[in-house]
Amino acid sequence: MDPDFTLREPEALPYGGDYKGIEGFKSCWNKIKATIATESLETVRTFFADDADHMVCELAVKGKVIATGKRYDSHVFEQWQLRSGKILAITLYWFKLPDCETC
Repeated sequence: MDPDFTLREPEALPYGGDYKGIEGFKSCWNKIKATIATESLETVRTFFADDADHMVCELAVKGKVIATGKRYDSHVFEQWQLRSGKILAITLYWFKLPDCETC
């Protein structure tokens, strides 16, 4: 992980925002685990760019919102940016956000 690492989650999620460094990643991960329970996460495709420092992974995800038990099923794109062989940034794009209004 690059020292300038940033994880970006959609603002519409309860844990949305930018998280810096490994401590930020851990903080986000704990918030995710408290909000949604992922039951399956499968890589559908990986897209490589002309620039070796960029790629996108398409994931199929299913689970439930912990507070309500409401199920979700979506695809998520993770846009990865590398620098000197280390992860500089990961930005997530959900096709259909989990219904976390009551989270």
